[in-house]
Amino acid sequence: MFLDEPTPDLDTQTGRHVWDYIKKLNREGKVTIILTTHYMDEADYLCDRVAIIDNGKDLLKEKEKQE
Repeated sequence: MFLDEPTPDLDTQTGRHVWDYIKKLNREGKVTIILTTHYMDEADYLCDRVAIIDNGKDLLKEKEKQE
């Protein structure tokens, strides 16, 4: 499932319900979810793995290669 900025226009309570539903889909429905967000707290809550993409490059993987 692809989700592009699923919660920015929602009030806090409704956004949290959406987060919980997304986690439930992933965990119980075994659904892979690819999510775009500008909110790091949303990424932290929802994601097992995070990629920060800039100009088509994963900045986290680029940093790992340098170390």
